[in-house]
Amino acid sequence: LDESTSHLNLLLVEGTLIFDNAASVKLTANYVFVFGGRVQIGTEEEPYLKQAVIELHGIPGSYEIPIYGSKVMALRGGSIDMHGQKKTAWTRLSPSSPASGDHIVVEGAVANWQKGDELVIAPMHYAEDVVKLVVDRVEVGSTTSTIYTESPSSLLPTCLSAAASSTIVCPEVGDLTRNIVFRGDDTTAQSGYGAHLFMMPTVGLTSSDDMTTNYAKVENVEF
Repeated sequence: LDESTSHLNLLLVEGTLIFDNAASVKLTANYVFVFGGRVQIGTEEEPYLKQAVIELHGIPGSYEIPIYGSKVMALRGGSIDMHGQKKTAWTRLSPSSPASGDHIVVEGAVANWQKGDELVIAPMHYAEDVVKLVVDRVEVGSTTSTIYTESPSSLLPTCLSAAASSTIVCPEVGDLTRNIVFRGDDTTAQSGYGAHLFMMPTVGLTSSDDMTTNYAKVENVEF
């Protein structure tokens, strides 16, 4: 697949569908049924590096494929490989991170954090909310990384020092953005009915069906 599709009703994969690693594409459908076939977006050895979106459409009450349902990517007797760009998923704030301003400092040399990525800083207390930030640029050092944000903040989370000891506790920082996205359409948030990835065991199938593999390997994918 080297170009984006139109809005398909049903995509039936009985052969091999490989996303071109040199192209950014969007696959839009109501149903994707991998029946004895293979869908590959990158491999474990060579992750996909462009932008790929699988967007499934449907609402509660849409026609359902028996067993599998609607708004679904279904797998029976085949394989799905989705391997996005490797990146640092989680780290922690550095004790040197400021309490306000246009940047935060995190521990370690983060890998592949990029402009536009959505970050979250986990709360340190049950009464606190998750802090969300959008990356503007990244300066990676040997022991820490400085993350500049699109919008300055007057109140940023910081590390805490335990009163009775020298222990410093720092909140976790996660990057939620991935270059492969599996999602529902624009009605998802309002209806609460999202996209589904459904694997069906090959019980009852024989070797003559040429369906000896049945697995999904998914890593560094945004759902």
